[in-house]
Amino acid sequence: MVNTIKTFFQPKRRHEIEEPYVRHINRQWRYRVPILSTIINLNIPTIILLGFILSLACVTIFALIYWSIDQKCYVVGYNFAGISKGGHESINFQKMFALSAQTFTTVGYGGIYVRCWHTNILVTLEWYISLIVGATVSGVLIVNLLSPPPMVRWSKNILLTNWKRSLYTEFLESYNYGINNISNRIYEGASLRTISSTDKTEQQMNHSENANNNGNLKALCLRCASESTYQLTSFNVEAVAYILRIDTDKGVPIGTFIEPLQLLHSKNVVYHQFGIAHVIDEASPLYQIETDGEWNMLQKVVCTATYYDPRFKTDNVSYHTYWNNDLIQNAIFKSMATPGEGPTIHDQWNSREYNHSMIDEYIMQTKHGDSWKPMTNQSPLPDGMA
Repeated sequence: MVNTIKTFFQPKRRHEIEEPYVRHINRQWRYRVPILSTIINLNIPTIILLGFILSLACVTIFALIYWSIDQKCYVVGYNFAGISKGGHESINFQKMFALSAQTFTTVGYGGIYVRCWHTNILVTLEWYISLIVGATVSGVLIVNLLSPPPMVRWSKNILLTNWKRSLYTEFLESYNYGINNISNRIYEGASLRTISSTDKTEQQMNHSENANNNGNLKALCLRCASESTYQLTSFNVEAVAYILRIDTDKGVPIGTFIEPLQLLHSKNVVYHQFGIAHVIDEASPLYQIETDGEWNMLQKVVCTATYYDPRFKTDNVSYHTYWNNDLIQNAIFKSMATPGEGPTIHDQWNSREYNHSMIDEYIMQTKHGDSWKPMTNQSPLPDGMA
């Protein structure tokens, strides 16, 4: 049976549980620390290192306790060195450390053993602690090994990119009516992701055709890359914008509008690169912010990517939050793709190369008259989107 439990991932760079500057007071459970979830989220090398340090600390502490007890409570084997002047073998820290280590690991070579009732209780207690430590480390390791690791990496910034309005109109016509009239377009198998019906797409197209905005549009662009060495399937991204609500009479913030964003992206299987854009036209919830130039009203954009991992047979969810200070205006992403070698353009594209270190690379756009440069010919996303 296919496992359909969804696994949630949060990038380490954006691991804030709360918003960074928001305070909550008089919470009922504010002192409860999620220790178990914190331990489970540790990576495998950290778990192994912490397990070794904890085991060594327990062995050392019990060795010191054994060493402080009367030597008559221990029987030392015949082959042990260190015979005292009285003819009896002396008990030193090295022997007690060996006793503690053999008890903790349940090896029990028999070179030294206890015979008093309180020392028997101590070795039993150490054995029980070793079971707890071993079971905890083993359990966390198993959970980490059986859980699929995060496979999607998000760009650090979200860009406000300038785009030609005519190209957006052409794309909407092609999407809505199946007319392929965009030359050399890179949206092969692309889709217009929306939470509403096709009527909204037609409404957007009509707005774009009738508006007079010097032929330019803004697009909110972000990028995420697949870090897996195998193919992820059913990839899909959704995004919502948190917009500040202002009391116009008092001039104070009173809440937040949470608006879903219509995304223009490829939701088909992509091996390496995912480019996502929200075009800010007259139907966009961000249109008034762009018209007024008040981008400080945009608190954050929360993105959620869902995909199927065929190796672990799980539906996974990766989410990322872009705060207002992550927004870069008038910028465009650099392409991550480099065509390979081949006799035809198809061979060159099929042997392309993705440089994942360029996921955060972008170029600032400058305005020349009524146009912005650089600007792509087909979309607000750079060439190289599969």
